[in-house]
Amino acid sequence: MPSEYRAFIQEANGGTMAYDVLVPPDKGEIIGFTELFHIGRNEQGEYGYGTLIGEYRRRNSLWLSEHVSMERLLPIARDGGNDILFLDLDAANVVAFVHGLPEWTGRTQQNILAIVGDTFDAYLDSLFISDETTELNWEDAQDAGPDDPWRQAVEY
Repeated sequence: MPSEYRAFIQEANGGTMAYDVLVPPDKGEIIGFTELFHIGRNEQGEYGYGTLIGEYRRRNSLWLSEHVSMERLLPIARDGGNDILFLDLDAANVVAFVHGLPEWTGRTQQNILAIVGDTFDAYLDSLFISDETTELNWEDAQDAGPDDPWRQAVEY
């Protein structure tokens, strides 16, 4: 595992990250891989959903595995749906898979598999907060009291 990702996971170890990335980077769809997988077992004491080991063990059951070799792809985050962020353990780059959606959604209809960072640090450098994410965070923060640290961070 690349040292920059190891350092990140030792500090963050799962949780959420309300940032967005373009997939593919040059002209892509705005995707928020906000659910970060964590080291260790889940609340049930298993390597299940949302754990690095659990997601790695299940990677070959993904629809994508029928089309792409998953051997060296470590799932590290998801967007809350079918879109998954991987760390390529051979090339040390970050790869995103975005599942195509029906036309009525207004989103991309094609499945996309794209490198979104030549390194994990390059991926982190490409993150931004879209207007849609800002609006969603602001709406969520309104439910918190004025002294809540989350609300204060959003207001800042």
